[in-house]
Amino acid sequence: MHLGERIKATRKALGETQGAFGARFGVGASAISMWENAHERPDGDKLPQLAEILGEPLDGLVREVSGVSADGESKAPLRLVKPRTDRGFSHLVSQADHATGPNIPRVANTPQISALPFDVPMRGTARGDNDGKGDFTFNGETAGYVRRLPGLAGVKDAFALYVQGTSMAPWRDEGGLVYVNPHRPPRPGDHVVVEMRPTVEGEPGLVWIKRLVARGADGSLTLAQYNPPNDRIKLSGTKILRLFRVAEWEELIA
Repeated sequence: MHLGERIKATRKALGETQGAFGARFGVGASAISMWENAHERPDGDKLPQLAEILGEPLDGLVREVSGVSADGESKAPLRLVKPRTDRGFSHLVSQADHATGPNIPRVANTPQISALPFDVPMRGTARGDNDGKGDFTFNGETAGYVRRLPGLAGVKDAFALYVQGTSMAPWRDEGGLVYVNPHRPPRPGDHVVVEMRPTVEGEPGLVWIKRLVARGADGSLTLAQYNPPNDRIKLSGTKILRLFRVAEWEELIA
């Protein structure tokens, strides 16, 4: 039974419509229909939750979506290509005419999803908009906890955010999960969370979730978003409180 058939069987067993099932992942009924009919694969950020709902090991699901067999060999040889934007595992492109060799990516073994602890705090919800008012705020409270993926094992102060809105689609669709490793410094090209200094004493500052384009000598940042495209968002260095790098799915699952 291929993945789409298993998704459909599980959805029906739960008694849910495609729309209701899609709401679990922040996608619409049309996306679930595409998954079930094998016309499109789930994005990488949906796989941890999908593995849990299906009751399957995360590493097996990653292998199936990326086209790698259980013994680590590529079913259809894969190679890395540079994407315009990161959409989970969309950078793994099937190349049937490309010989298997040392440059073929391998998906590392990962623990079964149910064995991973729920101890990464949710620090807020990232609301994507384009009105110059930031994407969300940190209020200092923990809204809940999500699973600690293998790439964050032993990492102190890691946290997560849920995305609302579409300013960073297709990198993260609405409802997508974002993990932050505060100990890895960001570089141009990385996706980042930028916390601004509060404008009102005692109130939290605005927060942006964007892609880092450049850092100025004065501490200023140039940021980009994908929807609508804009790579000239400027933030003054004097107004920035903290800058965090977003951990991508490849490093979280590896």
